[in-house]
Amino acid sequence: MEYPRTGYSSGGYMHGVVTTIVILGIIAAFIGIFFKLRIFGNRRLIALGVLILLGTGGIKVADSLRKPEQVRADEKLDATMAATQDHRTATNYDAVHRSPEKFISVDLTLENNGGVVAIKGKLSNSSQYAISNVDLRCDQLGETNKRLDRKRITVTKLVPANGSVAFGPLNLAIADQQAVSVVCNAVDGDAAEHTG
Repeated sequence: MEYPRTGYSSGGYMHGVVTTIVILGIIAAFIGIFFKLRIFGNRRLIALGVLILLGTGGIKVADSLRKPEQVRADEKLDATMAATQDHRTATNYDAVHRSPEKFISVDLTLENNGGVVAIKGKLSNSSQYAISNVDLRCDQLGETNKRLDRKRITVTKLVPANGSVAFGPLNLAIADQQAVSVVCNAVDGDAAEHTG
């Protein structure tokens, strides 16, 4: 099911501005001709007005000739920019407290010590509040990205606001013989009630 889009994309906004300029130009031309305004006796001003109308109309025609892939790419870019803006404005305490995992990214390296997988790396926090006790869900993946094993571990460190902290090595599990990679994602944490 497709939901109606709200708001205006930059492409849609520009399209509306061009249409408005063209319509207003045509209306002004009809009014000027009907009332025989003195400005319509000046050939230079008439030529300038015609050029402006043709130019803005040409923008609209050129925009309508874009390939569907270009239109979709522009819409995707607009959506990404809107989501980024929403993420920035939603970085208040309530948002961080409700879903601290959304603000944590994991940079991971692996060690395999005799069949025991150990992880170490860095946790980064993009919020303006410190986050501690970050729960990681780690999946061992096979060659075809099939999940072979899953374990949840807690990194009991404080990740500062807009900062990062190193962790590990932490033993994860006995490695499955078919495992070729491990992917860890933050799934929970505790937001501090202060910035910094």
